[in-house]
Amino acid sequence: MVCFQILPHRLQPAVEISYGPSMGTPMRTQTIPFARGPKFVTRMVVVTLFLVLGATLASGAAAYVVAIRTVEDEIEFAGQSLAHGLSGSIVTIISKPGAEGELQVILNQSLRVDKEARIADALIVAKDMTVVAAKDPSQVGQRYSRFSGLAQLTSMQTVHIRGSGTRITAPVQWGQKDKRTLGYVVITLSEHAFAQARRGVLISFSILFFVASLATVFLTRRVLQRLLKPVVDLGNAARALAAGDSDFPLEPKSSDEIGVATQSFLKMRSAQRVFVRFSNPALVKEILEGRAPDRPVEVKLSVGFGDGVRFTDWSNAHTANEIGSLLSDYFTLFGQLVAKHGGIIEKFMGDAVMCYFGLHGDASTHASLSSLRTHVAAQHLLALANTAFARYHSRRILMFRFAVATGRCVVGPMGARGVKLDYTIIGETVNLASRLEGLAAPGGLAIDRFTYLNVEGANRLLCEGPAQQKVKGFVDPVHIYRVIGYRDKAETDLLCQTLLDLLQTEEARDVLRLTKNQFAELFAEAEQRLMSQDVRLPTSADAAALAT
Repeated sequence: MVCFQILPHRLQPAVEISYGPSMGTPMRTQTIPFARGPKFVTRMVVVTLFLVLGATLASGAAAYVVAIRTVEDEIEFAGQSLAHGLSGSIVTIISKPGAEGELQVILNQSLRVDKEARIADALIVAKDMTVVAAKDPSQVGQRYSRFSGLAQLTSMQTVHIRGSGTRITAPVQWGQKDKRTLGYVVITLSEHAFAQARRGVLISFSILFFVASLATVFLTRRVLQRLLKPVVDLGNAARALAAGDSDFPLEPKSSDEIGVATQSFLKMRSAQRVFVRFSNPALVKEILEGRAPDRPVEVKLSVGFGDGVRFTDWSNAHTANEIGSLLSDYFTLFGQLVAKHGGIIEKFMGDAVMCYFGLHGDASTHASLSSLRTHVAAQHLLALANTAFARYHSRRILMFRFAVATGRCVVGPMGARGVKLDYTIIGETVNLASRLEGLAAPGGLAIDRFTYLNVEGANRLLCEGPAQQKVKGFVDPVHIYRVIGYRDKAETDLLCQTLLDLLQTEEARDVLRLTKNQFAELFAEAEQRLMSQDVRLPTSADAAALAT
């Protein structure tokens, strides 16, 4: 057997899985903590975004480097074109005596194309290293000494000078084969021009990267949410199932691995529904929480037994489907009270039912009191249901006898290993409860001496007895108390509130099947009777009155 349950611990929520393969084998428990932190889709989106943005950033950095190099090459090419064009335009003038003025005019005209102020300095140098024209006229006539190797230059040269920019030097040459150098053109490109160009590229790429990142975040999130929705739905359905909800909407939307997993989960959930339908959720909860023994042990319990009165005659008046449906109505109401008071229904046996209290180690006084309150309230609730059945549905009513006995029982998994195990109780106390039920009046409740003492019956109960009576299977006579009602006002008030609350539950409404006006009439009548403080258990006379 494998059981699942959510453990709502504040510090570490977990799913606890318990295994109990056979009778007498201790249950092994494995606790799987729920992961705290972002949800699955969020984690996947974040991881994917980091990968995508990382790749985008890496490719953007590479593109940025290429763009910077391209811009720098473009600036250099513009400077080289200017130097080359200038050297060609002055080749026939540079050697003429007194041509400095004409050379200055040509240089100034060439510099007009520099709209971006990229050129920091421009010189025309004669062969004897004298500056004959310059962007800064104050340099004209001075000897050029910045480049000692200028006299040996025979072709255009580009040199990057750290902190000063880029120097482009082009010789002014005459001749086709045997070229003769007549002078030099020296262009210095400003470092500021390169820095400004880099800054412009950086700003452009930053804006582009920001826009691309936003688009990537949006598209990745949408795509991943769509792709991972079946996984999230499957996880939510599993979480709901672990919490007891087997109706969470889920359907396979693909034939891939997720679709196969979803189909398998739906089959498992269908099987689990069958298992839950024929199992005892309250008992499973006790076992999983470690409050029930996982092997047969002796425990002090308060055992309740109930049986229909003249069931054979009653069943002969109904079809098989009606019998099953009507018994389920009665047992549904009774089961609500058992669950409310912390008891466990051990089994249904035709028209009979057995339950017990105190499995998780409650004091016997508490178990006896819970059992007493359950069975007293059950007789009143079933009497109200019989009133509704007879008055509004013209149904033949069924009354019940109840009995409670308190004592030591053997409780635990018992049965055929590997075939079928039941978690059941056996012992003298169980037999006594069964015998006492037959001695109770229709609509009444009989309790044994231990139950009476545990609940302080002298102060709490109105009873007939004790009566000593010989009971089959017991050597000594048994003290029997027949409960009439409560002596204690606090117990009466608690009974009234319990019944009025249960009448308004969805389960009670489904059982009674009344219209709004019919329910209001029944509720008002029940409230008036319960508040009268004369709350006694139903009798055969009450049943006869309903029957007529």
